[in-house]
Amino acid sequence: MKKIATIDRYLDYPPVRDLYPDIVLDTLKPPLTMWDMTKSAIRVVLFSDYDGFCAEGTRQIFFMAFLKLIFFKKIILVCRPRLKPPPKSLLKYIREWLKIQVFKMGVNHFIVISNSEVEAYHKYWGIKKERMTYIPFKVNSSDLLSKMEIGEENFIYSGGDSLRDYKTLFKAVEGLDIKVNIVTNLDFGTNPVPGNVCIINNSGTFSEFYTPCSRACFAVFPIESGYIRSAGQGSYLGAMFLGKAVIVSDTPGVRDIIDNGINGIIVPPGDAKLLREKILILWEDRTLRHRLGRTAQTQAREYYTHDRYIDNIYKVFQKTLTT
Repeated sequence: MKKIATIDRYLDYPPVRDLYPDIVLDTLKPPLTMWDMTKSAIRVVLFSDYDGFCAEGTRQIFFMAFLKLIFFKKIILVCRPRLKPPPKSLLKYIREWLKIQVFKMGVNHFIVISNSEVEAYHKYWGIKKERMTYIPFKVNSSDLLSKMEIGEENFIYSGGDSLRDYKTLFKAVEGLDIKVNIVTNLDFGTNPVPGNVCIINNSGTFSEFYTPCSRACFAVFPIESGYIRSAGQGSYLGAMFLGKAVIVSDTPGVRDIIDNGINGIIVPPGDAKLLREKILILWEDRTLRHRLGRTAQTQAREYYTHDRYIDNIYKVFQKTLTT
């Protein structure tokens, strides 16, 4: 019997967890401050009998791996990192390089959510490919999404905070007779927002984020370039689950999910002119957006389920704990 811990509550999911009776799971309280994170890492690594821990996020992984190394602990760490490309500044590069060395020495196995991350993390930071497992991401809260009423009102939806490139979207829709609703907490400061764009601040509720998406004609997810990690998959998978055609910037992880012209449309990141063209095509062509939306919905509901994602993580743990 192996005992593992995590602060990722979605692993505590009986339909999958019960398939692994040889693994006992403890779900810990998420740390809210740096001090909480430090105490949690000390408690798990130094004063617990856990065989393994599932960590997510750069700081948590670093604390766990560092303590494991300096105190020669044998706890198995399975982590999902969010790594940056090598910084151009020498000082920043050295700092990032040292952090990655701690990861490479202290983490037993890395989970990534795109094939491009496997290639990039190997190319830029030397993490061996055999130490990484690609697990396709999942539709978040599909049970709640399935209860939403689907409509098709005269506006376009966009949403999310992580690595979003709304500046390009603003340029693409400026002057169009098309309303755009964006659900985000990003602060645009003095940057002008086009008059046809409505910014909806998201207080963190699921309904507030996805209800506009369920009522939109289609969804657009502009994502920044220059990063080697994935971003936005949960958002555009949610839109696909709702049967919406999606336009997504060609960034890490997108081509694992979007087959251009089949279940969505891919555009080069930062290309406002082409994004504008694709928006106008979908806006005018109802048949096309319905075809893309139906295919997207079928695939999202079949291949990107909560069960499959969680099961894949347990399989990684089961294999890592026995090697």
